[in-house]
Amino acid sequence: MRAVPSCDEEALDHPLWCIRLGEQGLCAAETPKGVFMVLFTSAARAGEFIRTEELDGSERASAGLYSSTRAQFLARASTAAADGLCGTLVDLQASGQVGESFEFRALGMNGPPAARRGGNRRPTIH
Repeated sequence: MRAVPSCDEEALDHPLWCIRLGEQGLCAAETPKGVFMVLFTSAARAGEFIRTEELDGSERASAGLYSSTRAQFLARASTAAADGLCGTLVDLQASGQVGESFEFRALGMNGPPAARRGGNRRPTIH
């Protein structure tokens, strides 16, 4: 995965879309820093990622609204952090390029220790 731009918390004030992987959970990606939830700034970008990564057939992937306000994002992200996720990657592309990254610790949430390591850019199931 390429270097991630510093986070612009203003992005949290706008709708963010997730990829639901059937009944198995939300799309996540492993990075050297741990497991991050994958979100998108539009349903179209999420759909493009589903098609590019060929997720739609085998895992019944679909785009869904994750949050529409900062308060909603923070409430849901707090639960994700408690479940062991380290943060979120926004607008992940198949090339590994990321629009923005939010580490939950930087947002005042306690995530897991940095013990989880990975180098796989393929989505994983949370």
